[in-house]
Amino acid sequence: MNSRYVLDTNVFLDAFERYYRPGTFPGVLDWLKLAAGAGAVCSIPQVRDEIKSPGNQKTLASFPSSLFQEFDGKSDQRLMEINRWVSNVDRFKPSATHRFLRGADPSVIAFAKAHSLTVVTAEVSNPNSRNRVRIPDVCAAFGVPVMNLPDMLERESARFLLDDAVRRDLRDKQLGSPRLV
Repeated sequence: MNSRYVLDTNVFLDAFERYYRPGTFPGVLDWLKLAAGAGAVCSIPQVRDEIKSPGNQKTLASFPSSLFQEFDGKSDQRLMEINRWVSNVDRFKPSATHRFLRGADPSVIAFAKAHSLTVVTAEVSNPNSRNRVRIPDVCAAFGVPVMNLPDMLERESARFLLDDAVRRDLRDKQLGSPRLV
């Protein structure tokens, strides 16, 4: 592991419900579980609370209990700084500020800042946004590194390969059916 990371809510929701479904891409979930067990990947209780739903319980239960790290005094101090900063940025509409401050996002950034972690999120920067406070933009203001899940996996040289059974099945299907031209 080259770095340590804190995962945002949308990594769990987007990755495991849309893009890297555990039934199809079990290697991604396995890699994250191993990385969490090694202490290289974590999240926070606020994220766990946001992703609690009947469909996510099995995925959450498969992670080591150490995945969700508790807040500490350093994190609380950073959280107050982030909340103050977001509240004082004039370009954000009050509804955007309110929505951001009541979610897990400021806590994810505060935890990352307090513990020198990289935030992993599916959010994309938009420094001109008035309607939504975005994690990458707040991270930039506080000098916190941020990246998406595919970039983190690439940085960490994660590799997900087809197993031999899948290769045989695909080869058998190819030999047994006409080729598309």
